[in-house]
Amino acid sequence: MLPTILVASAPKTGSTSLVADLLAHPQIVGATCKETRFWPIDHRENASFALLRYRALFPTRADADVQGWRAGVDGGLYGRWRSIRGGAPAQVAALMPKVTRVVGVLRDPVARFISVWVGAVARDDLEATCGKFYDAALDAVAECRGMLACEREREAAPLADGIYVSTIRQWNAALGPERTLWLPHGALHDDADRVLQLVARFAGVQPYGQNDHDKRPSTVAPIGSNNLRDYRDPAASRFFRAAVVGASDDDDDDDDDTWRCDERRVGRFYQPWNALLAPELLARDRDLVDLWLSDPWFCEAVAARSTLENLCRSTKESTNLLPCNHTGPATLHLLLHEFGAVHIQSLDLTEVSSLRDLVSVVRPQFERTCGHVTGITEGFDRTPPAVVCLAELVSSFVTVT
Repeated sequence: MLPTILVASAPKTGSTSLVADLLAHPQIVGATCKETRFWPIDHRENASFALLRYRALFPTRADADVQGWRAGVDGGLYGRWRSIRGGAPAQVAALMPKVTRVVGVLRDPVARFISVWVGAVARDDLEATCGKFYDAALDAVAECRGMLACEREREAAPLADGIYVSTIRQWNAALGPERTLWLPHGALHDDADRVLQLVARFAGVQPYGQNDHDKRPSTVAPIGSNNLRDYRDPAASRFFRAAVVGASDDDDDDDDDTWRCDERRVGRFYQPWNALLAPELLARDRDLVDLWLSDPWFCEAVAARSTLENLCRSTKESTNLLPCNHTGPATLHLLLHEFGAVHIQSLDLTEVSSLRDLVSVVRPQFERTCGHVTGITEGFDRTPPAVVCLAELVSSFVTVT
């Protein structure tokens, strides 16, 4: 059999825990290894022979039928910059069955970058401060951008792997948004039951917990490294200083933080990319939108400096998230994020508190441009064509710089 679920996360985003939770489901089976790293296929290899080799990593269809496995998962980390640059999304779309779907976990890219550096110091004997590690990655990203083949691709990956919007857009374009699912890292552990039930529905398997022998996702212990916890632990500071700046174990200068990451600087690199994520993550199923609007990183880094911030705040007091009365100015902003810096000039949004209000403000032109308004007012996140239509309509009221 071929897998029906590909994990399109970047390293250090929680993919190990996600795969463990998936494999706790009695109808889901994995490959002979967690990360096959099969995609993209080398352009010099025959695709048909490559797929035979790929298929051999999973159980046969006969075994799957006997065991009751309805889905196979490949935890291959296909959200890596290398996978995207190599054309993995387009290859999967062309060569894999139409039932193939992609699941990815997004973690605060600053925290993810720090975790990569900590792992390199602790396990790979890296002897560079976090600042030098960042400088090298930044320089490599600049050198590799626009190149089909780049000798410094591996060096760029720690930073480039956190540019999530590129990963999401390419997978969405290749498979269609309905075949991709992007999850917040925090919810994977804090709201595991809810996340895994959503994933089960997406994967087309029965809900978790229906069989007596089926582990509930909340009983699956988090797996993977605790790099960020180690980084924050004051007791670990001597180890890191000794590893990367040569401080001795007898050095009591615990205030020497020259080895640490400048988190604000790393955050500034990701800021323009994060700003493009809102439309990609919120034009989705309401259960998924609920998770994103409750995620601290999304509200602080993605929705900050926009009216989406108020939307995030409102979700903390509401269990019915993203109803029409919460999606006026916020929706306008998230739809226009992808156009760049937007300055609202001629459209008065002060009295707009819902999508229904927004439509009424521009209804005459809306009806001429888009026709029927039901798709917008009844649930925009389930009607992508209507969302596009509204975005095009509202863009006539703004100046894009």
